[in-house]
Amino acid sequence: MLSAHTSSYDPAFQQSVAGLTQTFQTLGSDVTHATQMAHQMLYGAMQRQAAMLGYIDAIYIFALIAAVMAPAAFLMQKPVKGVKARGGH
Repeated sequence: MLSAHTSSYDPAFQQSVAGLTQTFQTLGSDVTHATQMAHQMLYGAMQRQAAMLGYIDAIYIFALIAAVMAPAAFLMQKPVKGVKARGGH
């Protein structure tokens, strides 16, 4: 979904690349190197956003699992009093 907005045909992406290229040119880079740096910077931003969305999805799934499993504590039987616990491995 994020990569759909990072194509050469997306006007917002073109505008971001142009703005970053201009910034890098004012810092002393040539046009080719400045454009490459702008693309790398936007790619890095996309990677960070994708990682964040992945973490959010994982947290959401674990929250759903916890919400589904919480009522199971009320369905468990209480241990019988006076029964000695058996040895285990």
